[in-house]
Amino acid sequence: MVLFGFLLLVVAEIAALVAVADRIGVFQAVGLLIVVSLCGPWLVRRAGFGVWRRAQERLALGGAPDREVLDGVLLLAAGLLICVPGFITDAIGILLLLPPVRAVVRRRASRRAADSLLFRFGGPEGPSARGRPSRWFGGGPGGVVDAASHRPPAGAPDAPTQADPDREPPEIPGPEGR
Repeated sequence: MVLFGFLLLVVAEIAALVAVADRIGVFQAVGLLIVVSLCGPWLVRRAGFGVWRRAQERLALGGAPDREVLDGVLLLAAGLLICVPGFITDAIGILLLLPPVRAVVRRRASRRAADSLLFRFGGPEGPSARGRPSRWFGGGPGGVVDAASHRPPAGAPDAPTQADPDREPPEIPGPEGR
């Protein structure tokens, strides 16, 4: 499937190059590809410094830079797409440099990851999105093991549920007793 997608991208890039070269000329089309491939990394670097600064500010305030990390990954993808010669990959890479486009992609990626986690681990109801019990967290109704109704296996000693009032607490040595 990946190989088919890659081949489809190559065919689309060749078709786009032919269409652009037909409109503006072969040398101008190749020159445009070279200019974008040379200027693209500078643009990615400039946008990356902004994301890095925001991540540092968020860390200084004690927050987790989750949005900035996703922005960094998207900028890395943009840089790779821009460095690959082709008008389609360049267009996608340049679009990913725009903060509003990154915000939309980031939201969709976050939503998709959350849906994937709910499917894998089970949501608030316990079963996964397809109605199967969650295999990670109990798998019972609601995916929760109720400790109050849990019975130890037959023949296992019962654990004390209350502290024995006649028993003295264990002595804890102080720093000098080490």
